[in-house]
Amino acid sequence: MTNHSPRLVLPRSPFLDRRTIGAFGFEIPASTKAAMLPDEERTLSILRHIQQTVPFETKWWPEFKRYVDILTGRVAGMGGDPRVAPTNRATTTCARVRSPARSSR
Repeated sequence: MTNHSPRLVLPRSPFLDRRTIGAFGFEIPASTKAAMLPDEERTLSILRHIQQTVPFETKWWPEFKRYVDILTGRVAGMGGDPRVAPTNRATTTCARVRSPARSSR
């Protein structure tokens, strides 16, 4: 005769079946309006220049417009005038920081 001991079968835990398939992070800037406003206006200016080049037909247009609208609200909430975002050469060169540098020969 073989000795069979009773087996205890536990239900599977739902936590064992879960896998991480992505992650995200976010920042909440905390400072004074006077310190944050110039950077927010500069970012709004850059994004408005980019917005002029994004085609309406792309799937990203609604999301990009939504982000620009949110940023417009933040600038207005800090007391700035979002209709008069700075558009000087210094702000437009910030958008080109990621472009690859050309090597001189």
